[in-house]
Amino acid sequence: MQQVYKTSQNLRSYGRQAAYWRKHGVNITFNKLRTGKKPGLNLNLLNPIAVREHFKLAGFEYGNWLSQEERANWVWATAVALKDLERIIGIKPAGLNGDLAIAFGARGRGGSAPAVAHYEPSTMFINLTKKYGINSLAHEYGHALDHYFGNYYDQDPNSQFLSYGRSINWRMHPSKFTANHKLRKAMTDVIHTAMVGKDGRSTAYGKRLAGRKAYWLRRTEIFARIFERKHPVNPA
Repeated sequence: MQQVYKTSQNLRSYGRQAAYWRKHGVNITFNKLRTGKKPGLNLNLLNPIAVREHFKLAGFEYGNWLSQEERANWVWATAVALKDLERIIGIKPAGLNGDLAIAFGARGRGGSAPAVAHYEPSTMFINLTKKYGINSLAHEYGHALDHYFGNYYDQDPNSQFLSYGRSINWRMHPSKFTANHKLRKAMTDVIHTAMVGKDGRSTAYGKRLAGRKAYWLRRTEIFARIFERKHPVNPA
């Protein structure tokens, strides 16, 4: 059983998480990894409570084998990433009205080929594994958007996801949707265009997926991979 950290008893009297960790001999190391555009975040957001409140997140969950310094680094890195996402997609706050939660190394899935990260629609948790979760937040956030808007704003009894989730019918055409399903129509247009283009011919992306296992053809996975990339129709 893991604990969801919506508050932290140990940090209440300190105000800034960085100051707390420095007092206990722990240094925040994430800033050394940041390149490119500056995050534009106040250092007060080193406090996990402040990060939760700023982005209106439901909370954080930490795996038992994350050190205190790793927890601090994951929170700060996530704050920077969420700030980037807010700027790029124009949705504020990034926490989706307080429904989205993020776990760090706490909800990993075992097996011979464990996932590096995953999104849980039943709990609206994004989990990033300790060892491989870096660089996966945008992909999982794409799943969260897909689910959130399909579940709350453009509802259909056939699926909680705008993309229709695990369906592999990517040939579904936007014209099938009525004016009552504008978001689902827009989602289908994005997926359809990424796969076959406006001219109806297979894109480079569609050709790369030809013959792949069903997982790669799931509409929800196609959208998440599009969402995470700057040039979605020509993925590496």
